[in-house]
Amino acid sequence: MEEAVLKNTLAATLTRGPESVHFIWHGGEPLLAGLDFFEQAVYLQQALNLHGKTIKNSVQTNGTLLNEKWLT
Repeated sequence: MEEAVLKNTLAATLTRGPESVHFIWHGGEPLLAGLDFFEQAVYLQQALNLHGKTIKNSVQTNGTLLNEKWLT
């Protein structure tokens, strides 16, 4: 996902969504997006959370790409 698409999606959700927002990353194997993508997503969530919403993230994965780097 391009950064602009991610940023626009997160901004729209965090400005219009409920007080608690739960992002569920799934479809195919989401870990293929890479750790950098998820770090960027969390960074943008924090930067765009202007209304102090509670944010949760979940990943649905088959676990084959999990390693020490993902788990820390």
